[in-house]
Amino acid sequence: MPFAFVKGLRINYEGEPARRKGKLLLFVHGASGSLNIWLEQLDFFSKEHTPIAMDLPGHGASEGSGADEIGGYRDFLKDFTDALSLPRFILCGHSMGGAIAIDFALHHPERLEALILVGSGARFSIPEESLEVFRKDPFTWSMAARSWIFSKKTPLSIIEAVEAETLKASPEVAYSDMRACARFDVSASLGEIRVPTLLLYGREDMLAGQAALLSSIPNSQVGVIEDAAHVPTVEQPDRFNAALAMFIGTLSP
Repeated sequence: MPFAFVKGLRINYEGEPARRKGKLLLFVHGASGSLNIWLEQLDFFSKEHTPIAMDLPGHGASEGSGADEIGGYRDFLKDFTDALSLPRFILCGHSMGGAIAIDFALHHPERLEALILVGSGARFSIPEESLEVFRKDPFTWSMAARSWIFSKKTPLSIIEAVEAETLKASPEVAYSDMRACARFDVSASLGEIRVPTLLLYGREDMLAGQAALLSSIPNSQVGVIEDAAHVPTVEQPDRFNAALAMFIGTLSP
């Protein structure tokens, strides 16, 4: 697996950025996650495009300690794309990764061709008491969150695989991610985003209500993945990939 060195940290990623085939797609995972959430997309889109996914600092196989502000991850993303000398790209973020993508679009619009936000929002309402529960016992919190993270139709094997992946993150990194989400709110700035934007949600995702707010992004459209909740990339990968491919097909060559 390839690595990039970003500000002295060894960052794990998958993809072949030098290939320059079709569209350049950069995938960013969510809180406590890793690039493994995108494996189906990396395989599917590599046939006609150039997909890349990385582990954020402190996640997966990447060095570092994470960040407790979305802006910290936004700055990392800029440094990562500089390290790989990436030209303009389509940025796709899931959950917290979507928040990072929104913040990146607001600060570095010249780097983007389009934006794809998956199960994400312009702000996250996370009460302080919920943060404290998560800090003390992330495993129990994760078990309790199953009811809204996954569709009732999602096989247990997929649920357990996703949970096992997120529980690999250290408690410190996991809590920092949650703090970063709790502090994030760019709802007043959405009108400044000018690139074509796709908002994708699983039908059963508790965050799907965020689509109404994010629709204030000019030139945005909403897509819904049936029989999925918060993790449609693995719950319904074929439907998810089809929705992304359709959106990418609408962009200029």
